[in-house]
Amino acid sequence: MMVRKPNPEKAINTVERNEAALERAIQVKRRRSGGRTPTDDPDVLYERRREDRDDDDRIAAAEEALAFSRAAAEKARVELAEWAAGAKHAALVREADAAQKRVHAIFDLQHKLASELAWLDAHVEKVADYNQSERGSRPFVADAEELVRRQPEKHTPARFEDIEVWVDRAGREASQFVTRGGKQVPAGWEHYRKVKRRVCTQTERSVPAQMPERLTTAVKLAKKEGGRLWPR
Repeated sequence: MMVRKPNPEKAINTVERNEAALERAIQVKRRRSGGRTPTDDPDVLYERRREDRDDDDRIAAAEEALAFSRAAAEKARVELAEWAAGAKHAALVREADAAQKRVHAIFDLQHKLASELAWLDAHVEKVADYNQSERGSRPFVADAEELVRRQPEKHTPARFEDIEVWVDRAGREASQFVTRGGKQVPAGWEHYRKVKRRVCTQTERSVPAQMPERLTTAVKLAKKEGGRLWPR
């Protein structure tokens, strides 16, 4: 049975109306009591007391109505949250039930993959046995997986940069500096001159060709009913 979605909007609007009604009742009493002048007329005083009682009753009634509407609004919010949680739960149950077909298909694919992995394992072993026992002086034979997945050698050439350095007449670089005119110059700067020199900022590097972890080692497959499908 589908539960109707709660709508707390009406209860929230009632809270807003009752808040406004309470504020109006308070303002009426303030205006009425603030505009009175002293009097010794008992009839006037009696009428004022009656007005005060009416104002207090109206304020009390507005407060009671506001408290009731706030409780109703909170109840509506709780009901909406519970409805949303139930709707999410029901949706996930339906999704899981409908997804069973897809899970069956995944295990069917795993059986096909296991068959292909068995072929690949046999191929790699066949090529490895040949290279080890029969190849002789002939070139090394790379198996099909290595031809597909092997990461080629990477070579990074050295980097050089031209910089200015202070050198003396013998070509030695300055090692001690002082501040002169806001700039760093060698101590005894008059005996030095600036020249350009090429320096190596990054040495030459080479990363040899690499083969990732073999597919038949990396892949793990499970049977639908439990246990291992691959490796066998």
